[in-house]
Amino acid sequence: MPSINKLLNNIKNAVYGIDIRKAIHDAIWQCYIDSTQGVDVNKEIEEAKAPYATLKERIENITGISDDIKLSAKIYTPTTQNQVISKGQYLAGDQTILGDINLKGENIVKGKSIFGVNGTAEQGSSFDVDDKIVWSGCYANQAVQAARSYWDARVDGQIKFAYSAGKSIFEGKLTNSVGNILFDCSTFLVLVAFLGIDFANSPFVNASGNNKTIDASTIVPISKFPWAHDRGKVRYAADIAEYFYSRLVPIDEVMPGDITCHAGKNADGTYKIKNRFKNISHVGIVAEEKYIQRDANGKVTYFEYYNVTSTENVCIRTKSTSRDDIVFVVRPDYRPRIDVSEINETINLMPLTYKSCKVGKTLTLNSMKFKVNTDGSIETTGQPTSSTTFYLSHKSYPQYLKKGTYKLTGCPKRSDVTTGKTWGLAIRKKDGTELAWDLGDGATFTVTEDFAEIYIYIYISKVKNSTGYKFTPKLIRTA
Repeated sequence: MPSINKLLNNIKNAVYGIDIRKAIHDAIWQCYIDSTQGVDVNKEIEEAKAPYATLKERIENITGISDDIKLSAKIYTPTTQNQVISKGQYLAGDQTILGDINLKGENIVKGKSIFGVNGTAEQGSSFDVDDKIVWSGCYANQAVQAARSYWDARVDGQIKFAYSAGKSIFEGKLTNSVGNILFDCSTFLVLVAFLGIDFANSPFVNASGNNKTIDASTIVPISKFPWAHDRGKVRYAADIAEYFYSRLVPIDEVMPGDITCHAGKNADGTYKIKNRFKNISHVGIVAEEKYIQRDANGKVTYFEYYNVTSTENVCIRTKSTSRDDIVFVVRPDYRPRIDVSEINETINLMPLTYKSCKVGKTLTLNSMKFKVNTDGSIETTGQPTSSTTFYLSHKSYPQYLKKGTYKLTGCPKRSDVTTGKTWGLAIRKKDGTELAWDLGDGATFTVTEDFAEIYIYIYISKVKNSTGYKFTPKLIRTA
């Protein structure tokens, strides 16, 4: 009987094809003979599988295996440590290693890898809240004032807006073919949250005529608000969202002045905007705290926000429950670089858009004139033919004052009025309750409820000649 070494040498040294094939055949056959010598292979197989038809069935029905080496069905949840299934165990049930549909690169920070999946998400794209993202208090409220001034102007009929879909003053377009002001959500937020421009200081105040244009380079920050800064290349809603993205806050913790970021979708589920940051197509600014509702745990369940849309009236205040496309909220830092509280006696809480007459114009009421200057002061001329009221804020759309102490000033003092209600600057609740009446020395009052609906006005009776007087209305919170 040739040895296995001889047979391998025959394969190695064969030259002709027929010799090579024969050598391979002889080697394989000899291996079989060696392995089965003295053994009845068929009999061994029959005994091994009995009493089952196949070896597979026999193996699947093996009994008597020690529990120490049986491995029952088990589900493995991935952790930070390896989980080893040791050798020498009999699998008595399915062993399931869990997967996760969220194991995607977009959900993993760039530079990291989890189970072989490389991350693509940029740092800062997490929704975790940075403890340093604090609310700006009175300055955030002031930003809301600036935003509301555009809404007030629209409500009071001082301006007519037309939705511009991204083509407005920053593209040099001021009015449309019928003289309405071109406006969109990003123009609104850039003016307010970047440039610090309220309606009274906007290019819209004295705009008139059809198809009017404007030099966009003249639209610059104003020093009236402490957060005002250059917009750089920020123009569209997605730009605004990306600029403030490092200041994400949970939607159930929103406060006035926060910016809502929306990713609108079409009927087929595709995004309306596909080539900009996070598919953001719309932005708004959270309204006064009066319009925020919270549950027993202090979490926000409802709020309203000022925004500009293609719907009727264009500049509107929207309920958070009326849209389902808010994907995140960011919180601009409106503060000067000092710690501040909500109470600041240097901030005038007067409306920035007067109800009765807009800035730079003169209104005649009952034969007397009210001239509204750009600094908010009001010069009066003449004696009214009947008692006259000039509204600074709207009675039907009141302002809101939070619980606290306030001081009303700005009525010019005159020697013939020391008492009574024939002249002065007044503030009342919406139901008519008087809170304060300033005759020239200022008037302090306290709001005891959480929020008071108020309106402010100048009153002049027909017996008072008002030529040569100037009102400088101011409302401050002192405590």
